[in-house]
Amino acid sequence: PAPAPLRPGSEWPRVKWSVDLGACIDASPLVLACSCSGELRPALCVIGSHSGRLKVVAARDGRVLASFELGGRVESTAAASADGHTVFVGCDDGRLYAIDLCGRRIAWSISGGDHFKASPTVDASTGRVWIGCYDRRLYVVDPSTRPQGVRVQTVEFDGPIFASVVHHAAARARCAFVADLKGSVRCLDADTCGTLWRANTGKDGPRRARAQQHDTARRGAARHDTTRHDTRTDRQTDRHASAIADVCSGAPTFATPCVVPGRGRQHGGFQVVVAAVNGHVLSLDGVSGSKLWEFAVGSGLPVFSPPAYESTLDIILFGCHDGVLRALDASGTLLWEEKSRAGSAIAAAPVVDVVSSMGTPSAVRAAYCNRDGQITLIEFRKLSKAENTGGGGGSCDSKGLRLVSEHILTWRMTGEVFSSPTLLSGQIFVGCRDDKLWSLLVPSRA
Repeated sequence: PAPAPLRPGSEWPRVKWSVDLGACIDASPLVLACSCSGELRPALCVIGSHSGRLKVVAARDGRVLASFELGGRVESTAAASADGHTVFVGCDDGRLYAIDLCGRRIAWSISGGDHFKASPTVDASTGRVWIGCYDRRLYVVDPSTRPQGVRVQTVEFDGPIFASVVHHAAARARCAFVADLKGSVRCLDADTCGTLWRANTGKDGPRRARAQQHDTARRGAARHDTTRHDTRTDRQTDRHASAIADVCSGAPTFATPCVVPGRGRQHGGFQVVVAAVNGHVLSLDGVSGSKLWEFAVGSGLPVFSPPAYESTLDIILFGCHDGVLRALDASGTLLWEEKSRAGSAIAAAPVVDVVSSMGTPSAVRAAYCNRDGQITLIEFRKLSKAENTGGGGGSCDSKGLRLVSEHILTWRMTGEVFSSPTLLSGQIFVGCRDDKLWSLLVPSRA
């Protein structure tokens, strides 16, 4: 069976190819692109599955260029080095793997203390790989120290880490933001791994702590030199201490935070937007960690979908287990919401793509997946009151513009979907619990 459109008579989406990975896929596809006549075109697609296989697939025709058998199931989405020659992926066998795409081999791996379910993030400035683990540690890996060994620094957290790390270059420091399943959100110095601030979003309620309560002994930083998969540990003490912001959303965080630039309390500040499983989305000041605003979904159901900030329209998109996709402005005001036809949970992040006309951004497309396998493609625009002759839309933003939407396409996959799709140049890549990675073509215009 193939994905089926829900609009009678529609010829879209068109299946370009599919690849079987031997077991269900929960990871999102990593798509490596190349520039062709000034336009980005998908070149390679990398994804793993519960079978423990990681496959590298040609985006054009679905040819499997390389396949790797890892030591456990793969729920982690792969990340690529700056030059695109190496991809990194976490595995349920407790190892982080580095795959050499040119040599088509496993270059190295390091061992953690539990499952790596989080997706790695590569710091573009240093090339270091950041990944959280279920052993309650953050691992910061420096591949540049090879061949002598891979240097690993660890930072201990209160709970397991499922969300990916987010980097941001602030005015005073390069920051890394990490959320754990005990409700802690921490801002680290991306160079030293020292704590700049920490916000508690745990279920125990609001609490304030002095800097000396930020127990440095239990947050030690460890350095490992790893060669040929052997690890030697030299433990050091993280001597950085900071105050804990008085912030509480009431629940742990599975969703990766997102950064909204230019919206902090200080000049040159920014927001860190965090979604929690109690249905609350809150904004933290990126410099201090203090709470700026908080939005609660009316259903009270969990938000596992990572918020996605789209700069062209200045909106924050996220899904919820109530099956509703919502758009907020940067002040936390609800601009738009819509319950999908399926009504089932939206567990993964929506993906956005800017539509240009004559070289100028004219609209934004968003694709999102319901857990039952329905995928919806929507086009968003912001219109003035005079332009919005058809009515509709939610609240106006600070400029008096209203966010309006147009449905492009809705279809159903042949299995459940727990991951985010990737949308590039009219081509959608999505992993499915029917064991397949799919490549689908969608119309360029409505």
